This record gives sequence, C-alpha cells and structure tokens, in this order.
Amino acid sequence: LFAGVWVLAGKVIPFTLHSWVLLPDHFHAILSSESVRIGEVIKRFKLIYNFKYSYKAERTMTSIWQPHFYDHGIRDEADLRSRFVYMINNPLKHGLVSDPAQWPWMFHS
Repeated sequence: LFAGVWVLAGKVIPFTLHSWVLLPDHFHAILSSESVRIGEVIKRFKLIYNFKYSYKAERTMTSIWQPHFYDHGIRDEADLRSRFVYMINNPLKHGLVSDPAQWPWMFHS
C-alpha cells in the first residue's frame, strides 16, 4: 500500500521520489520537485494513503498521520549523503534489524 500510494501521488502531482524507508511509527523520504512545494507532495501522499487505507480496512476515512511533518532542504551532495545514510540506518537505530540491508520496507532509485 505504502509504495503504491507514492506511485498514485506521482500521477497527480509532479515530483521525483529518490528513496524512502517505512518504520512502524514513521517514515523517511528523499524527494524533489521542480514545480511543487514538498509540503504539497506530502499532503497529497497522506490524503491518498488515508483514503486507500480507510477503504481497505473498511473504515470511515480518518487520518492516521500527525498533522505536521519535518522537512529539510538538501544543501549539497555531502548533505544528501548524510541524510541518506541516516535514513537507511534508521531501522538499525531503532533495533529492528542487525543490518540495514535486512529491512524490507525501503526503496532507493
């Protein structure tokens, strides 16, 4: 569901998804857009996910996301590498795996 919603969101709003990691209580993503603010991309993603999740769970539509999110503008290649390393090591940091490569809920383009 999570990966599919990124695809659906990309059909509605123009952005490039470079990588993501899904954890039990949050996710990290590196994405870019030339024409749309990142906040709009996240808003659209959350809206589509809520709709799909509610339909799949046969529940009335309710938000499962916190209303706010943290974003960081990537300044240069070193910053991008740092953020990427932090992101892929997050499952290890939270004790979910002993090797980040074991975590099945991640994507890198």
